[in-house]
Amino acid sequence: MGAHKVSVARTFQPKHPNRLIISNGSASMGIAIPGLIGAKLACPDATVICLTGDGGALMNFSEIETAKCLGLSFIIIVLNDSILKLEQETMNKMFGKSYGVTFQNSDFVQLATSFGVKGRRVNHVVEFENTLKEVLRSSNELVIIDLALQI
Repeated sequence: MGAHKVSVARTFQPKHPNRLIISNGSASMGIAIPGLIGAKLACPDATVICLTGDGGALMNFSEIETAKCLGLSFIIIVLNDSILKLEQETMNKMFGKSYGVTFQNSDFVQLATSFGVKGRRVNHVVEFENTLKEVLRSSNELVIIDLALQI
């Protein structure tokens, strides 16, 4: 989740130790979905939620097939803002400009459907809260929530 990593680490405090996985070092893109699979394998009875940026999700979205083959259930929340924010900030700091950091996302709901899993798109905080509560009530599914961020 790149630029959002520090905020999440500061504001989310799990009730049990060793229950939050965040990439160490340079906010490695693409770690979220493989990390999610590992977390679910390590704690099969736990509700496991992944928060990832759109760029990181696109790097390893094919691992949804692995999760399906393993029969795993979890929730992936994709922060969808169509920009590689951390890369943009780094380039701006180093060069005064950024290049190639904006893109048009694939449709995460259609991607979810293509893998045979449930996908939901939400556009507002209240809609997100309601969707997350609904999905948590039926925690035996693999669900992708596409959270459209207005930047």
